[in-house]
This record gives sequence, structure tokens and C-alpha cells, in this order.
Amino acid sequence: MTELEQLKQKVADYESVLGIADNDIAKKAFFSLCRIADQQTARLNVFDLKHEIGQNPKDDKVYDRVMEIVVKMPKMISDIHSLRKELGITNKQIEEAFVEGIAEKRN
Repeated sequence: MTELEQLKQKVADYESVLGIADNDIAKKAFFSLCRIADQQTARLNVFDLKHEIGQNPKDDKVYDRVMEIVVKMPKMISDIHSLRKELGITNKQIEEAFVEGIAEKRN
């Protein structure tokens, strides 16, 4: 390994330890939260009260889980919005993260 390669590796190691560049744990966590919100939204979009709940919605676990998402979703959206501003994440970064995520799922 050349001296330049060693220095590049050392910089990459320090970036990883410091959580900067592509190693920012806060940004990774943000995109994970977005992925979860996206999955929850997809589930809500296909949920149909007429077909998916039993006679007594209080006894139906699917109903309970979906209603829990409904109740928690507004706060999650607000939290995502606040985190996005705090972390300085752009629309382009979000689009790239989701496009990469879709590509990874296909491979």
C-alpha cells in the first residue's frame, strides 16, 4: 500500500469515527426513519376498513396496529420535518437515498 493509499485509509477511518462524510449516523438514522414512514404510508394506503377488520374492531389486531400508525403518524411527520431542517438534508439527498434503497432491494 502506497503512502497516499495509507493516508486515504486513515482519513476514511477518522471520518468513520467522527461520523462525518458518508458516515454521519444522524443522517443514516434520518433516512431509516423516512423509510419506516414510507412503509407505514404504503400500508395505510391499502388499508380498507370494510375488508380488513372483523366484526369487532376492538378485537382485531390489524385494526389496532393500523390505528396506532394513524395516531402516531402526524408526530412522526413533524419529527422528520424538524430533523431534516436540523441536519440540512436536501430533497435531492432524500431522492437519492430512496432510489439507492430501491436499487439495493432489487439486487
